Amino acid sequence: MEIDRQREHVMDLLDGRNPKPEIKVLALKRANRTKVKPVEEIIAFTVDDKLTFAHTEDQTYHLSFTLSELEERLNADQFMRVHRSVIVNLKQIKEIDDWKKNSYRLTLKNEMEVDVSRRNRKELKQRLHL
Repeated sequence: MEIDRQREHVMDLLDGRNPKPEIKVLALKRANRTKVKPVEEIIAFTVDDKLTFAHTEDQTYHLSFTLSELEERLNADQFMRVHRSVIVNLKQIKEIDDWKKNSYRLTLKNEMEVDVSRRNRKELKQRLHL
């Protein structure tokens, strides 16, 4: 999966198409306030009822990006889509549990629990050198 994304990026560069720039900071809205945070502080991105959220250690913020847009523009060495509705910051994983047959459940540093789809288990194992 990662190789496919890198290949697509190289093909875009060779074809003269400009891929969208990598996201380094996000403007996170909550009520009437907007905080600017580096993406390294984001623990996970989730979708619930077609709305996208960024989860930090102590807050959850609504975003205007889709998960697909985020996946395309986040640093692939640090972030991984582990489920169709979740992207995690690999540096923010606290614990990995064998959960169901051929699946993992991740506990993130903010104590959020996330299921890894069977389809993404192998890539996660490779990326974390398990």
